[in-house]
Amino acid sequence: MRSIGRRLFWALTWGTGVAIGVAAGGWLTIAGSGVVGLESPDLMTDLVVLPVIVGALVAVVHFAGSLVVGVFRKTRASDGDYDDDERE
Repeated sequence: MRSIGRRLFWALTWGTGVAIGVAAGGWLTIAGSGVVGLESPDLMTDLVVLPVIVGALVAVVHFAGSLVVGVFRKTRASDGDYDDDERE
């Protein structure tokens, strides 16, 4: 079974990648819109707040999912003849 640290590392890697992608999309939206005034996009929301929220959500879902998969693999390994650690 994978260690908790390894699961957390991969979850944070995915979360960071998603956050960077959302921030890049926000930047392209702001740079491409050219809108000035009351209807202009909010820089703080589009480039900081939204990417952090979405990145954290993806990291939490990924971490929880890896824990659930680990539990199923552990129960399956205890029923079978093989050990999950031997395949890594």
